[in-house]
Amino acid sequence: MLSSWSGLEDVVRSGQSARHINREQDGASFFLKFVEDIFPIHYPAANVLAKALGVQSTPSPISVLDLAAGSGVWSIAIAQQSPQVRVTAVDWPKVIEITKKVATRHGLADRYKFIGDDLHSADFGRGHTIATLGHILHSEGEARSRRLLRRTCNALAPGGRIAIAEILVDATQDRDSSLDLRRQYAGEFGRGRYILFRRNSRLASRNRI
Repeated sequence: MLSSWSGLEDVVRSGQSARHINREQDGASFFLKFVEDIFPIHYPAANVLAKALGVQSTPSPISVLDLAAGSGVWSIAIAQQSPQVRVTAVDWPKVIEITKKVATRHGLADRYKFIGDDLHSADFGRGHTIATLGHILHSEGEARSRRLLRRTCNALAPGGRIAIAEILVDATQDRDSSLDLRRQYAGEFGRGRYILFRRNSRLASRNRI
């Protein structure tokens, strides 16, 4: 991974990425190197999100769509809150094997459906209660992120929610940044990292955790 920094000067001068890690050809091998190892880093925050979603006391089945699942940390934390949770996890074929491995380690694999496919072509299904997008939008760029959010919204049941874990730019700053989710996706958020969108007629209702 450190060798990638050798081309930093060319990237800065050209304004173009040397690799496209949001494409399977480069991205799968890139993420396989560390995705399982960062599970402990995100797990505490995933538990905060899981509790905030309030699935603990729900008596009816809950369908969770875990997009760019990686280690599965976001959906695993949610699934641990209730036996009613069932998960559809989507990631590239090589990466979804890591998701399966970690879910099995936590005794949850029997509640998972694993889909090895690209986010922009996979069949997400319909009627999901919750969808998670954990630290993926910042690598997708604005146009692809908008498409992905539309596809995700269409996969939700009415009243379903999208939980986004992401890097947010400080609301007091005025800069043109590819990470500026305030402008790209849904208005002003201010500081924070975990956002819930609720599906009504559009992605209009939002809360910051």
